[in-house]
Amino acid sequence: MNAPEFDELTDRIFSIDNKIRFVGIIDRNVKYYKMKQGATSYLSKEETEESMTDAMKRWENRKKYATKLGNPFYAMAMYEKTKRFTIPIEDGLICISTEIDIDNDDMIYRALNEIKKYFHN
Repeated sequence: MNAPEFDELTDRIFSIDNKIRFVGIIDRNVKYYKMKQGATSYLSKEETEESMTDAMKRWENRKKYATKLGNPFYAMAMYEKTKRFTIPIEDGLICISTEIDIDNDDMIYRALNEIKKYFHN
């Protein structure tokens, strides 16, 4: 994935819901991320990158149980200030952070559809 492809995909994800604050992509260990215009990050640049690396490690652990539980489609963590969704892609993950009051089911359904369209075109 290159920068123009990243911009296209993040624009598609940001357009899903105005409560999406952050989109990050780890692709073959390269990290791309963008905050929604006007939103302030809760984490520093270093913390953001470390958090994305940690998300990748957690995802690897989830895959260990796929033979028993089935393949994971996404994971969600809720914090006091934000929700964070992680979604697997070909060689990495997409991380999406949102406002607390987002409709989880609607957002993740739409995000999965956009990601599927993007990677299967």
